[in-house]
Order: sequence, then structure tokens, then C-alpha cells
Amino acid sequence: MVASYRQLMQVEHAFRVLKSLVKLRPIYHYRDRRVETHVFICFLAYLMAKLIEQRLRRAGLSHSIAHALEMLGRMKVVEHTWENEAIVIKATKPDNELQALLQAIGVQLGSPMPSVSRPAAA
Repeated sequence: MVASYRQLMQVEHAFRVLKSLVKLRPIYHYRDRRVETHVFICFLAYLMAKLIEQRLRRAGLSHSIAHALEMLGRMKVVEHTWENEAIVIKATKPDNELQALLQAIGVQLGSPMPSVSRPAAA
């Protein structure tokens, strides 16, 4: 009975997280399949948040998932088109705190050199 009650508490907590962190709000879709898909995507986001939270704990970091997402939001990617010839994409360099977070969740950034690609011919 106690185990069932704890599971109920965990489910209620998950819905609170979905409503706040994932921002699951009233859905104004008119087809059942779209509603199901929307809720499914929100639960995938919740699952991803829980996995990130577990990895942070394993790495000894005490960040909440909300704080971790706020930190990740500080990263920026800049895209430049140079003389209509090439697209240059460069990410901002993460600070030490953000680098530790990225390492904890298993994200490796590529080389510090910008990525260059040529636009497809029209």
C-alpha cells in the first residue's frame, strides 16, 4: 500500500513538472492524433529531463533540471553567410560551469573551429 502511494506521489510530481518545466498547457488541437502526439512529446521531454537529472547526480552536480536548462540556454550559435558563398556556424565557448554540465550529461562539443558549408545551389 505504501509503495502504491509513493508511485501515486511520483506520478503527481511528474504532472507538476510537465505543467511547469515542460509547459504542458491546455491543448487546442482538434484531432485526437494531434493531442496524443503533443502529450507524447511532452512526456519524452519529461523523460529526457529525468535522464539529465540522473546524469547530473551521478557526476556529483547538484543543479536542478530547471537550472541546468537555464545554463544550457546561455549557449548561443551564430550563423554567418559569407559573400553568399559559405555559411559559417560557430557556437559560443562554454564557461567552466557549463562545460562541467555538458560533460556530466555526455555532450561533447566539436572542435573550436567554425563549421563551414556551402549553400545548396538553387
